Amino acid sequence: MSSHPDRRIRGFTLIEISIVIALIGFMLGGVVMTVGVQRRQQQETEVRRTLADIREALIGFAASRPEGVPYLPCPDTTGDGVENRGSVNCAQAEGRLPWVSLGLGDSDSWGNRFRYRVSPEFSANGGFGLSAMGVLRVCLRSGCASGELLAERIPAVVVSHGRNGWGAWRVGGGSAPAPSSSDELENADGGDDFVSREHSDAGGALGEFDDRLVWLSPHVLKHRMLQLGRLPEAF
Repeated sequence: MSSHPDRRIRGFTLIEISIVIALIGFMLGGVVMTVGVQRRQQQETEVRRTLADIREALIGFAASRPEGVPYLPCPDTTGDGVENRGSVNCAQAEGRLPWVSLGLGDSDSWGNRFRYRVSPEFSANGGFGLSAMGVLRVCLRSGCASGELLAERIPAVVVSHGRNGWGAWRVGGGSAPAPSSSDELENADGGDDFVSREHSDAGGALGEFDDRLVWLSPHVLKHRMLQLGRLPEAF
């Protein structure tokens, strides 16, 4: 009989190694998922803050015009960030947000330009008055059926095309693919109606919606101009 204890060391089996690798992968996947969720939440917060800043910048632009003739900026139609205006009216009613003219950043949280549409009566450089009426509407769904109207007679609307970016202009040039849902298409078709609603994710299929919008209330805009002395009481 040997007086020495059994010193043999048992190695890991393939099953045990596989289990360890699977556990490590699971833990790493959880970390990556957590970081991804946090980044997405950060982007959502950033774009909401930026849209609020844009709304204030639009009001500030109107307030900085000569007394009695406030007006909103025209869209940027050439991609340089500067509004494109003719002698009186905008070159086009819709285009990129004129970020240079407004003193803002050039893109949303996903590296796309903001879409901007303005009602002609509020953008003509002769100025708007208390009786000015916008032509834009925001609805819960495309087509704006009865009961789905959120706001009307809007002076201006700004759109971020969200994480999927469908319908957006890229910062580096060119355009993203067209939207697959009718609601997102409403925000990119060059019309006067827009859609703002809860976000949905159908895996890229018809029905997905992740656009973010902000718009100017005509009453708030006129009230701010009155407060700042940019509009006479009777215009």
